Amino acid sequence: MTPAVAPRRVPCAPGGETGRPALLEVIAGALRRAGTAPEDLTGTGTGVYLGCGGEAPAAGSGRAPGAGAWTEPGAAVAEDIAGALALAGPVLGVGPARSAPLLALHLACQGLRFGDCRLALAVEADLAHAPPGALRPARRPGDDGAAVLILKRRRDAYRDGDRVFAVVRSSTVNQDRRHHGAAAPSVEAQEYVLRQACREAGLPPSVIDYVEAHGVGSRIGAVLSGGPLRSVFGGRRPLGKPCLISANGPLSCGYGLAGVLKVVLALGHGEIPAIPAGAALRSAARRPGTGLRAVTDRVQWPRREYPRRAGVTGFEPVGMVAQVVLEEAEPVTPGPAVRRRGRP
Repeated sequence: MTPAVAPRRVPCAPGGETGRPALLEVIAGALRRAGTAPEDLTGTGTGVYLGCGGEAPAAGSGRAPGAGAWTEPGAAVAEDIAGALALAGPVLGVGPARSAPLLALHLACQGLRFGDCRLALAVEADLAHAPPGALRPARRPGDDGAAVLILKRRRDAYRDGDRVFAVVRSSTVNQDRRHHGAAAPSVEAQEYVLRQACREAGLPPSVIDYVEAHGVGSRIGAVLSGGPLRSVFGGRRPLGKPCLISANGPLSCGYGLAGVLKVVLALGHGEIPAIPAGAALRSAARRPGTGLRAVTDRVQWPRREYPRRAGVTGFEPVGMVAQVVLEEAEPVTPGPAVRRRGRP
């Protein structure tokens, strides 16, 4: 992708140039797909909420030179993005934490609800330019990449005739530092967040058709996350249909928005892609009567008596847990302003 407007050069921390241009290209492409040219945001109160892990690459890890670009504070990266796009809204960098991208999405939604901004960019980034070209869900090592979500209040998006891909029904975070284990928060903390996200969305867990689980990268972490999923989303469900479970692998410094993007596309296409789920994830959904099913082949996702809905979950080994509930968007007829500018 080529940005519609060349970003201005802004000061960066030493070694911080490696991933910036690629990340700005991803942001520009996301804006254009949402029907907004990057230059149209100049001087606006658009917010930037960035989540990155911030782990320094280990010696001998095989990561490319300059892989430490994202080890600097997330706030510095977020500020550079806002400066390059000439934005005037709130800027927040979250991290270091593996669930930081989902927390950034949560804070972006809060900023929109509280009126801090009318448009928000939720960004997940870890770019080291050493891609292996294969998905490794629930296995190490993590891959590199970036994900960007363009967020707006639902009533504003429908009023403006924007192209809406999905609706964030709720987002919830908590932490359980007292009882966390070596690989994941306690089962109780995970269950609480999953149920609280459904309560805030005003939905029973039984109408969540699909959950994108945390691609934790360790067998014990995958096993520990399987119990809460069975407890909350398993059991008796409408029409006897199981809750579908899948997971991308984690980025090497975080997890979250890549899974959200996968779910958003699945909601729109009515199809869940085939991802080779890790053995631990398959095991968590294999027991009879769990009400769960691991997605190992492409699955059609037809509409029922209610809209398609899904959850995305993530956690931090030191205790933080996050859950987002998504719903398919209603069809929108483009408004006059959108038709005049020839945008979707």
